[in-house]
Amino acid sequence: MNIDDIFPSKYLKASDLNGQDLNVTISNTTVAQFDDGHKIEVVLSGQSKSFICNKTNARTIATAYSSDTTAWHGREVILFPMMVATPNGPKEAIRVRVPAAIPRSLEEGFSETTSEDLEQVL
Repeated sequence: MNIDDIFPSKYLKASDLNGQDLNVTISNTTVAQFDDGHKIEVVLSGQSKSFICNKTNARTIATAYSSDTTAWHGREVILFPMMVATPNGPKEAIRVRVPAAIPRSLEEGFSETTSEDLEQVL
């Protein structure tokens, strides 16, 4: 019996990723209030659970897209599980990275090609 089945969360947890990366598109952002303060709730297209974005992950996304969270809407990110140090010992957490950008010179040269064609070139 898995405790996550008994006590499901409406928010995505590291264990939900099953050790795999998850490519997602951000559809909306709101502010969520927790006992330890405000955090950004990130609604993900096609996912049943939202992602609670801590300061570390928010800065990662903001560096790539904007400090204005409305600019994140429609943008892609990759969620992945990672062991992190906490005051209570190591814990699995969700971290974020931004997909590598395709250089403009490649985008312009391959504007009539498919994404599969681009993957072969890269």
